[in-house]
Amino acid sequence: MARNTYNPAGLDSETRAYHQRLFRQADILKEMPLHLLRGLWDQYDGCNDPEGFEGEAIHLALNMVGDGSYCAV
Repeated sequence: MARNTYNPAGLDSETRAYHQRLFRQADILKEMPLHLLRGLWDQYDGCNDPEGFEGEAIHLALNMVGDGSYCAV
């Protein structure tokens, strides 16, 4: 079976769209001042989207700026 170079992991379209949205949000979030990013994480309760950002994107952004230990689980 030939490997799809556009989708090398073989993700279905829904999963690929989710990952793209997550990384777009994280790219925006990582430009925020750290205290605001931490504030968003503090607002996240596991099922809400503070300010329209998914919790996983906030967590990813904190990891990208080197502060992932702030949201350790």
